Amino acid sequence: YRDRERGVARYNQFRRNLLMVPIKRWEDLTDDKEAIKVLREVYDDDIEKMDILVGLMAEKKIKGFAISETAFFIFLLMAS
Repeated sequence: YRDRERGVARYNQFRRNLLMVPIKRWEDLTDDKEAIKVLREVYDDDIEKMDILVGLMAEKKIKGFAISETAFFIFLLMAS
């Protein structure tokens, strides 16, 4: 089953649930122009529709780290 069919929060809602700032533009998520083009097409250019796993995989990595901001936040929560 897809996450959205199981009621899993979408990417931006998940960030809100973690008290993180939601992204407003696709360019805030990734610098990959081709990925942005595909994401716009798949999600009808509505960033609020993006599935959490897709967002986590596309998210920019933190400089000097192998993971993204959201993934790092999840790591900190799990490690505490």
